[in-house]
Amino acid sequence: MLIGILQSKVVHRILAISIAAVVSLGSVLPAQATTSTGSSHSQTVMFGPLSCEDGGECKTGGSHSQTVLFGPLSCEDGGECKVGDLGPGGGVVFYVLDPSVKSRWHYLEASPENWNDGESDPQSIWCQNEKVFVKSSLTGNTPAKSVTSGLIGSGAKNTQSILGSCASGAANVSAAYRGGGYGNWFLPSKEELKLMYKNRAAIGGFESGAYWSSTELAGSYSGAQSFINGTQFFTQKCCPRYVRPIRTF
Repeated sequence: MLIGILQSKVVHRILAISIAAVVSLGSVLPAQATTSTGSSHSQTVMFGPLSCEDGGECKTGGSHSQTVLFGPLSCEDGGECKVGDLGPGGGVVFYVLDPSVKSRWHYLEASPENWNDGESDPQSIWCQNEKVFVKSSLTGNTPAKSVTSGLIGSGAKNTQSILGSCASGAANVSAAYRGGGYGNWFLPSKEELKLMYKNRAAIGGFESGAYWSSTELAGSYSGAQSFINGTQFFTQKCCPRYVRPIRTF
């Protein structure tokens, strides 16, 4: 019997300690509901919802941010390009340089079909100075043979040489274009123009006729590209031909 009495006292002592601990805890943690019955006090502690930081519901304006991962940049915004993509200048990419070739540029972009203030491609003579070779952009002298080239990548340099000798003409029209805010548009070389014909469907808006290149043959003749049958030929600089500017980037 003595053992039973001792056990009963121990149990009551444990219960008293437990109740005191619960009451003490309730004074520290925020309680949502408290109950009291008779002379024996008990307190039920209800914990509030978890904070955003601890995994609960979140709302805007907190101190925590969420990282959003974006996909790769488009060609237009400076990403990788392929033929037919919209370029940074608002035109169409029609040539991708071999990545193994070291160069300051990687792509050729043709001006869009509405580049001429929404009108069709304009016609222009090649140069008002139609009887002599264009001057060298390096020396400023009139050479015995043309300083221009027909190769891919030579159109920009050709155009600079032409501008030094021609007050008006196809190169001047091309260089005056400011599509996309860029000032590096030029008249394409003979081989660049051939690439444009090859990708004419992707570029769009070409007229049924011949387009000027920046490749000069002789004092009175320069290269042109037919967009009817795809042939290239040299013709007199005084003849009006269509113009479509391009740029590198």
